[in-house]
Amino acid sequence: MGIGRKAAKKTTDNGDRTAETLRQERETFLTILKNFPNGVALISREGVYKYLNQKFTEITGYALADIPSGRHWFEKAYPDPEYRQGVISTWIIDMRNKVPGEREKRVFSVSCKDGTVKMLSLVTVLLETGDSILNCEDITEERKREETLLLTQFSIDHACDSIFWIKPDSRFSYVNEASCRMLGYSSGELLSMSVFHIDVDYTPEDGDRLWNIIRERGSSTFESQFRAKEGRTFPVEVTANYVQFRGRQYVLFFVRDITERKRAEEALYTEKERLSVTLSSIGDGVIATDKSGRITLINAVAEQLTGWSREEAINQPLETVFRIINEKTRQVCDNPVVKVLRTGNVVGLANHTLLISKDGRELVIADSGAPIMTSDGGVIGVVLVFRDTTEKRKAEEDLSRITRLESVGVLAGGIAHDFNNILSIVLGNISLARTYIGRDDERTLSKCRDAENAVIRAKGLTEQLLTFSKGGAPVKKTSSITDILEESARFALAGANTLCDFDFVNGVSPVEIDQGQMSQVISNLVINADQAMPGGGAIVIRAENITMTEEDVSPGFPLIAGRYVKISVSDQGPGIPSEHLSRIFDPYFTTKKRGSGLGLAMAHSIVKNHDGYITAESAPGKGATFTIYLPASPESALPRIDAMGKTAKGRGTILIMDDEDMVRDITGEMLETLGYKAGLAANGEEALGLYRKAMESGKPFDAVLLDLTIPGGMGGADVLKKLREIEPHVRAVVLSGYSNDPIIAASEEHGFKGVLTKPYSMQELSETLSRVVGNG
Repeated sequence: MGIGRKAAKKTTDNGDRTAETLRQERETFLTILKNFPNGVALISREGVYKYLNQKFTEITGYALADIPSGRHWFEKAYPDPEYRQGVISTWIIDMRNKVPGEREKRVFSVSCKDGTVKMLSLVTVLLETGDSILNCEDITEERKREETLLLTQFSIDHACDSIFWIKPDSRFSYVNEASCRMLGYSSGELLSMSVFHIDVDYTPEDGDRLWNIIRERGSSTFESQFRAKEGRTFPVEVTANYVQFRGRQYVLFFVRDITERKRAEEALYTEKERLSVTLSSIGDGVIATDKSGRITLINAVAEQLTGWSREEAINQPLETVFRIINEKTRQVCDNPVVKVLRTGNVVGLANHTLLISKDGRELVIADSGAPIMTSDGGVIGVVLVFRDTTEKRKAEEDLSRITRLESVGVLAGGIAHDFNNILSIVLGNISLARTYIGRDDERTLSKCRDAENAVIRAKGLTEQLLTFSKGGAPVKKTSSITDILEESARFALAGANTLCDFDFVNGVSPVEIDQGQMSQVISNLVINADQAMPGGGAIVIRAENITMTEEDVSPGFPLIAGRYVKISVSDQGPGIPSEHLSRIFDPYFTTKKRGSGLGLAMAHSIVKNHDGYITAESAPGKGATFTIYLPASPESALPRIDAMGKTAKGRGTILIMDDEDMVRDITGEMLETLGYKAGLAANGEEALGLYRKAMESGKPFDAVLLDLTIPGGMGGADVLKKLREIEPHVRAVVLSGYSNDPIIAASEEHGFKGVLTKPYSMQELSETLSRVVGNG
């Protein structure tokens, strides 16, 4: 009994010592983790985060409460789903192949709790128990330094100038890629060479002398001659800097090939004796000065642009004659002569430079100044070359405006197409309703007529939208522009207190235009001119023939050489503010309280679609003038206009192809009301099948109505080609609410006998079919 108690006591003592040892080891382990320089996380085999040390929280911002499990860690540390999936996949592969004690290092981009993103080096160690320890280290700054170093090296290697590091013995220690390209050697070849191998003017005897000069001065710039691998020699400009790097001495050469600059300087010197002859014929303004900036030469163009004669300008300081300011700030610009003399290089004026002429005119100019040098490199003056770019700037603004309008046109055309289909259904139902109403029901008939008029007005709106789109091609015919000018202006001014004065030069040429569209243009311009003069006034409309030669058409001008009719509409209003002038043709831009901003934009699109050009000029208090250029027609005589035949009911069978169910059904009902039988097809394949079946049965269709655009299938033009293979004399009418195809404007050239633009009334449908079927 005594022995048993002793044994039990001994066992208890051993257990206590073991527990105490484990407790001490655990405290030691936790103390180590707590003070470990890297972040540490202890994770159970089930993925539960059991412990995070203080460093882990400092690095990521996450405490144990934020990430109780691996799922929470992955969701918060890697918020991007695609990136998170990649991290998880990598982690699964690592853990699947890992044995206890094995380390696997990975670098991931981790989103911290405060939203910052850090690059962390993560090492996961699998324990014998199945748990794992995650060690993390913030290497963000290290990665940034590595990236900065790589970018610096990349910049040096890809610099435009050649860079050489030269040791005291004149051998190369480093060369960049530009050096290799300039000389034709590889970097390995150059690193085995010395300066005197490539510099024609440099010998081994010069080495110590040149080295000492550069070391004493710290920096030196000089010109020399380099020899390339193939033996070619060329002039270079060398900037040499003395540096000490890691206890060693080097000279850095920054070298630039100045072959082209030398050629320009030699050419300038060679041409100096003939400068006076050249100045009299050159198209740019040229002013030459001496070293003090006083004018020694000025050509005729410079006289015209500055407003100073040669006699007045000679010996004047350049800034007196050549007065330039910044267009935006109105501050006086730096004297270009001073800039050229200071740098010894060719310089150009900054953008937005205005030249103020002697009479106060302001011209947008572009210029460049270059030093006039003697054969030994001495600068004796500056030559300034400049040109008036006012018209070029205006042309560029016009081209920019055209680009903006084209983007609006795409949207406008799509809206017009869908809207016209809806209007077709509305107008068709109204037309049918009128036929079902008794003639004595005048009240209902009146409402139908009002509804039809409303739809027709809506169609007018879609026609305006179509002028913005490429599908709004004008249906042109030879017309008298003077007749349209008079009729449109008088109609627009009906009831106004504004007078209209027409000034037409005899024999104004006919033009190829869409009369309806061009009438809209003139009406808009006249209405705007009238609204600009609420107290009354006079609008002057002029038209004349002009011929533009190749010399008249400057680069960027949106017209080609040829014969044109020039039309101008001028008012006596207050003028258009300069800040608005560049935007007046923009869609939806208006200064009116009740204006859509579409009038001038529509006019611009119509004129552009007629291969013409419209522009505006204005000055405060001097009114505004809109000028239109339209190509003159090659036809000298106007065609005779035949009256449209009367409408009538018909008979026969008509095939309709339209992808819109309601448009197709309502057109079929309209045809049956007019006395025709109708066949309906939703697409090209169905239309061809019905047409072929009718031919085989001996009861062919008398005409077909083909929608020009069928989404995802054959359009009307393609269907007509296949129909003509079945029946060469098929009578086809093209239907369209919108298309960017020129078929609408030249339907007969594509085999169509007529055109119906959506929406169309029963009367228009009847007249078109009567003409097409009756003329068969």
